Amino acid sequence: MSMEPQTRRFRYRPSLRVFLLCSLFFGVCAAVLGYMAYTNDRGLILNGVIEFSVSGATIFYWIMTALSATFVVFGMWTIFTTLVHGIPDVMLAKDSISFPVGFPIKRAFTLPFSEITGFGRSEINGQRFLYIQTLSKKYHIVLNWLATKGDELELLQELTTRLTKFGADQRAELE
Repeated sequence: MSMEPQTRRFRYRPSLRVFLLCSLFFGVCAAVLGYMAYTNDRGLILNGVIEFSVSGATIFYWIMTALSATFVVFGMWTIFTTLVHGIPDVMLAKDSISFPVGFPIKRAFTLPFSEITGFGRSEINGQRFLYIQTLSKKYHIVLNWLATKGDELELLQELTTRLTKFGADQRAELE
């Protein structure tokens, strides 16, 4: 019986609910800040440190409006591209990992284990990431986009196992 690792597929999708709620939040922020910019007639002091004149405060509000609106556009674009084009799943093969990369449309990218120099996991404000380092670039996979927390743990364990086995097989071939 062969002990070759089988190709494993991990479903990889952003939470449309989260993207909708975030887009709604930033849409409200854009509307409120836009109204504040449009009707502004006084200066602004931020944390008692930065002081803006009336025109400076108006410019500040318009910039914040534009940034909020940009988040709405990115959120809606992610939802649209996910629904229309889909997002490739994360795949672990015998000698490579395949995962989505790119913006605005994510396409499958296959990275051979032989190019991986290291990997790790990090968390920033509840967003969990898998970083994969090569000699020339650092890639990341948003672990929150996996279907379940169990899939996240399984992907990390399976990747560790396969990279360890791949390294041992490579050393055996050299001897």
